Amino acid sequence: MAEILLLFTTTMALAKSREDIPISADDLMYSSYGEEIEPSTYLDASYDGESKSLLSPVFTLNRGVYNVRIEYQSNNTRRNENIGCWSKVIPEDIPVGYINSGIAKLVDDVDTINYHVYVYGDNVTARIENGIDDDSDCYILITGLSISYCRFESAAHGAIVLFAIFAVIDLILVLCLFYRERAGRYIKDNAEVIIVMSTATLIALFPILRDSIGYGDDLGFHMQRIYQIAHSLKMGYFPVYVMPDWKNGYGYASGIFYGDTLLFIPALLYIAGFSLAAAYRFLVISVNVLTAFIAYFSFKKIGNSKRAGEIAASAYVLCVYRVIDMYQRADVGEWTAISFFPLLILGLWEVYHENETKKSWIYLVLGACGLASTHVLSSLISVLLIIVFMLICIKKTVKKDVYLTLLKAVGIAILANLYFIVPFLDSFAHNKLREVIFSPLNETSIYLVQMFSDHFSDFNNSVTNGMYRELPITMGPACLLIVLFSLYLWLKEDNKEKKRGIGVIIAIFGLIVFMASNFFPYAWIYKNIPSMEPVLRNLQFSFRFMSVGPVLACTLLALIFRYNEGSGRKTIRTVAICLAALSCFYASRYVFEYSSMQPTEERVYDHDEGDAYWEKSSGEYTLYNLTPVLSKDPVVSDEAVVIVSDYSKKALNVTANVTNTSDAEQYIDLPLQGYYGYKVSGDYDGLYIVTSDEGKLRVMIPARYSGSMNVRFAPPVYWNLSYIISLVTILGIICYIKRPECLTPVLNRKKNG
Repeated sequence: MAEILLLFTTTMALAKSREDIPISADDLMYSSYGEEIEPSTYLDASYDGESKSLLSPVFTLNRGVYNVRIEYQSNNTRRNENIGCWSKVIPEDIPVGYINSGIAKLVDDVDTINYHVYVYGDNVTARIENGIDDDSDCYILITGLSISYCRFESAAHGAIVLFAIFAVIDLILVLCLFYRERAGRYIKDNAEVIIVMSTATLIALFPILRDSIGYGDDLGFHMQRIYQIAHSLKMGYFPVYVMPDWKNGYGYASGIFYGDTLLFIPALLYIAGFSLAAAYRFLVISVNVLTAFIAYFSFKKIGNSKRAGEIAASAYVLCVYRVIDMYQRADVGEWTAISFFPLLILGLWEVYHENETKKSWIYLVLGACGLASTHVLSSLISVLLIIVFMLICIKKTVKKDVYLTLLKAVGIAILANLYFIVPFLDSFAHNKLREVIFSPLNETSIYLVQMFSDHFSDFNNSVTNGMYRELPITMGPACLLIVLFSLYLWLKEDNKEKKRGIGVIIAIFGLIVFMASNFFPYAWIYKNIPSMEPVLRNLQFSFRFMSVGPVLACTLLALIFRYNEGSGRKTIRTVAICLAALSCFYASRYVFEYSSMQPTEERVYDHDEGDAYWEKSSGEYTLYNLTPVLSKDPVVSDEAVVIVSDYSKKALNVTANVTNTSDAEQYIDLPLQGYYGYKVSGDYDGLYIVTSDEGKLRVMIPARYSGSMNVRFAPPVYWNLSYIISLVTILGIICYIKRPECLTPVLNRKKNG
């Protein structure tokens, strides 16, 4: 009761309104190394000194979340690899930990930026610092500043943090007071597993547990996805199909073509007052914990022992490819999809080797759901390799129990993912997307020495000139050694069943190595089978096949333990443990090197209004021919005859009064991408929507029309119906998994009656 009361009073206190803090640009002071020199609102490289900035007067903040608004002019380009010009809130004579604002980049394509500041104490003195990098030739001119208190975000943030603290304390108390013996026995029985898995997971998380979030190739894009989901939810859009702020307000259909399910977690945290960086950090932590759990569960069942599970799972959590994917490449879709690969392997193992056809479909469905909701390309690669596996094991595939189980898994997986499949396929059929030209796979394929390299010292972007200055693209030498050791055991094995289990995995591993390498005949395929070119190009990089490599190697580790039990095989198990430790060593080394080479100050990754411009006309899901210069104003076919008044645009909704004084049909092009799913209505019939040649949403206006025009994104009813079907299917799967507990009372009554 005391906890509830404290939670309520704290939330109410934070929810009270506070006055804005007025700050005049005329009060800014030019400073160097924090020493104020003279009043100024302008700053460039010609000013004397280093660590140059424009400092505001000191002001006082109390606990909560604040929005800082900066109005400015600058020539700093968004493509500048360095920050160039920036703004942040700094503490004044207090510990740095009381304020978290990071750095917000000031760029030339907008004149206003908004960012959040998080204050963790009362009566905290601070000031706004607007500066330029010492090696930058940019300038900034500050024209206005303001700070406002965010009531909802402050209250939600405080409530969630306090609730989490209370939950942890209560859990510890319950375990100590009521389940001490059971908890103690569980910890004692699983001490080794807990220590090994916790250590592996913690090491994998080291870079994200710092005060900063290091550079990642695709991090800006995925941060934008999180923000756009949050912004769409706040505006009342769900499901989030088209993200309204992206592309200068034209919208971007990332929600249709890219699995966003897991990103709703950080998006909701951002809505609740956490910084975008903190929300992303929570995503990384939670997915890594999930990966450890899924890997241990799967490899324990495949290896038929706890030891097999912990060894294989720790090697999987700390495999080099995964941590590079997570940090250097920051390919959120792929590294989250990698978490679900072990479930697919477990499902196939149960069907083909354990002859367990009653429950194995559940693992296949759960794995398929995880992949579809995170990364389309990983899903396609998985489907391809599963088909190869089924063909290799064709004798078992055609058995009735096996193919019926596979068909059941496929059918239920389709129903569970219908919410994504239907909009995805429907939009591909109705929208002409921009053709993104990726390099041919033969130009991005990699050498075998790269594939198993242990060199991580260079963190530059990927290039296609061989290995020179290439980013680390490797599964690590330990992965190769595990496969070679398994091959050695396969050659010595006499048992046909064991030989077949190991041999199939080695064969598929060899296939993905071949398809990722420069030996695969991609150039020949492009030349002789031109119809395959667009399919292959959409894979973007041939090294994506390597994402499956670690799970295959770790499955081999689990099988080594399964097939080599007993004291006579201790040496073999010891070698397997050493190989897993080697995998962990190389991944750990990369983690520490990556952390040491990244900046120590957080680059906020908090959204600003400029981020909505990100890649104005590029992107795989942009409509064909969308012009690079995106005007925010509507454009009419003939200004002499088409009159637009009371025009209003809010997110994906447009309202206006339009008049066509001519006897011919006219049109108005709106500042929206013309995705399939928009609807138009008016006072009279005759208005309809098409997509212009430039990819914009065009409303056709009949002759002599005079009345209102209302445009909104309202996808077909069957899109929403697919959501309902998927939800019912997922609930059905949960009930099926829990059915023994649910049906026990009923079965007991029938038995006794």
